[in-house]
Amino acid sequence: MRKMNYLAAALMVLSFMGVARADVYSFVQSTIVTGSTNVDPYGGGQDTALVSNDDVPHPTFWPLGIYNPSLGAYQNIVTKFTGLDDYLPENFQVTSARVSNVFYQNQFDAEDMDVAMYELLVGWDESTAKWTSPWTTGGAEGSGTDRAAAVMDTTTILADAAAGDVYWWDVDTALVQSWIDNDSTNYGLLFKTAPGDNTLRRTKWGAHNATASYRPTLEITGSVVTTVPEPATLGLVCIGTMLVMGNRRTNRHDS
Repeated sequence: MRKMNYLAAALMVLSFMGVARADVYSFVQSTIVTGSTNVDPYGGGQDTALVSNDDVPHPTFWPLGIYNPSLGAYQNIVTKFTGLDDYLPENFQVTSARVSNVFYQNQFDAEDMDVAMYELLVGWDESTAKWTSPWTTGGAEGSGTDRAAAVMDTTTILADAAAGDVYWWDVDTALVQSWIDNDSTNYGLLFKTAPGDNTLRRTKWGAHNATASYRPTLEITGSVVTTVPEPATLGLVCIGTMLVMGNRRTNRHDS
């Protein structure tokens, strides 16, 4: 009889498991966040350029450039999307994420450029960040100190890219989940020329561009557990109830 009780209890537990409902949220820097249930102002986005030969903050720069060191002026880009949990449902679980940059101009050469994206490990603000600060190595280049040692994703910006072309990088889902769960750990992302790439320069539009569609976007896909059972779980409820009732009748008969 105890086995029957355990089975019934297990079925009852299964009946209350939630339904995973997929949803997509797009965070456009300095503009809006959109999802299935909202279109809200979003002020959590920042990006800026780190320029080796102009070591001052560039908080409202656009366009932002990625320069190869061989050009004589090294330039990287840092970007972040903070306060994500304020716009997402409770218990939201990330299943995929990606970030976009919108191409502006190709300069100096006619070759494709591989642009690498790294997780940043140091807190920064676009109003004060510059080539030498707050990093241990200029341009947030400190592997394991300023940025993760491993490249998270690489995207190729084509030599014949046109202004307005959108390029995407996949962001680690566990990292984005950690940003949602604990915003204080959200240091953002670094974009720079990929190891071994010698292309000279590419530029993109930034968060302060007057046209919202040209600004960086973080797109998060995920699901939230609801308490509304599917038909299959309703069937489990019925089976569990029948087993419990039958077990009770048997116990009464045995007594």
